Amino acid sequence: MLERETWKSKIGAAFAFMAATIGLGSLWRFPYKVGVFGGAAFLLIYFLAYILIGIPAYNAETLLGKRTRKGPAGAFELAAREVGASYKWRYLGDATVILGTLLNTQYLVVVGWTIVYFYLSLTGKIFTTDIQRLESIWRSVFPGYLSVIGLGIATIYCTYFIIKGVSRGIEKVTQILMPALFIILLIGVVRSLTLPNASEGIIFLFMPHIEALADPVVWLQALGQVYFTTALGIGFIITYGSYMAKDQNIEYNTYLVAFGDNLASILAGLAIFPAVFAFGFHPAAGPQLAFIVLPQVFAKMPLGYIFGVLFFLSFAIAALECTKAAFEVATAYLIDEFGVERRKAAIFVGAVQFLIGIGSALSYDVWMLFDWLWTIIPPLIGLFTSIFVAWIWKAERFAEEEKIREIWFLLLKYIVPIGILIIFLGYLTQFFQIYLIR
Repeated sequence: MLERETWKSKIGAAFAFMAATIGLGSLWRFPYKVGVFGGAAFLLIYFLAYILIGIPAYNAETLLGKRTRKGPAGAFELAAREVGASYKWRYLGDATVILGTLLNTQYLVVVGWTIVYFYLSLTGKIFTTDIQRLESIWRSVFPGYLSVIGLGIATIYCTYFIIKGVSRGIEKVTQILMPALFIILLIGVVRSLTLPNASEGIIFLFMPHIEALADPVVWLQALGQVYFTTALGIGFIITYGSYMAKDQNIEYNTYLVAFGDNLASILAGLAIFPAVFAFGFHPAAGPQLAFIVLPQVFAKMPLGYIFGVLFFLSFAIAALECTKAAFEVATAYLIDEFGVERRKAAIFVGAVQFLIGIGSALSYDVWMLFDWLWTIIPPLIGLFTSIFVAWIWKAERFAEEEKIREIWFLLLKYIVPIGILIIFLGYLTQFFQIYLIR
């Protein structure tokens, strides 16, 4: 059996984890959630939840991967066997991989959109204030063959680099692209903050509306955003944790990732909202913020073409590097559990992702169904994962050896399950109201 690959450096590991968590959760979903759900009030709840739920759960999944040196299926099996627990816990690992891979087929369509829009930004066609034209362009992208083309390009990109392996295909690439992403975001922030009336966007982002703190929907959305952006419950973190060397510190790595993830979110907000306010647009534009509103902003902005191209480039970088982790989870599963050679495993995973993803690319209803499943399945898996790691596997026994503070294990045992349960029940209720209660 081949020796398992490891991250070659601490910073390389941090960038790899960062790439798996930043994605569109930080650059697309975060800004529009802030815009729709109360600005700075949302931020306050979000950061509180990130500390109480995100960090301890992130530590837990990383620890499970690092100690077992396996992806989710093997990790749950070995950990359960270690403490004499039921073999059936392995099924949770299998479900994590299979369901996470299935859900990623829809996310891969969104990744394809970023590629299509980057191309459209290069042509300059989307930089216009004609909203009807922008909506027409959007309708030509989704649903339709352009989404399939974007899906195909994203699939080829991820498959190619996963074939190259953990160090050469993931770590080396993210060490280049993650710093590039932050540089592009900083350029966007500088341009946005130097526009007239940019201060209104800063106030919107950082000045809380106290009344929004009493809205349970804002709390649910902020909790859900933490879970979405940290990529928990879908195998990313367990798998990446399995590639950590013994001398790589889990808690330190989590702090770096949390800093990078939230820095990217804030930079995205600072790059977007001051510009949105400067040109008289509404911040609560929802998912269309990136594809309908921002092209109009760039059309009005001095040197808007350059900054628009850079924005959509950063969009594509974040999306591609994040979804690459899903390919690695499924590929590692085939390698670890079935002995498939990496190249064959990666190609098989890519083919399956593409074929299933065509449904979401061509049908709005299919895409929306998967979108709701994204909000329900990962928290459910994450709930059982946190219970297993904290109460069955008793992860606190590794606190001293792994140099993880006990406070994170206390939060994992008592706060994380409650927080995740609230997220799951909240979104499940909304799902029933939309799809089952007419």
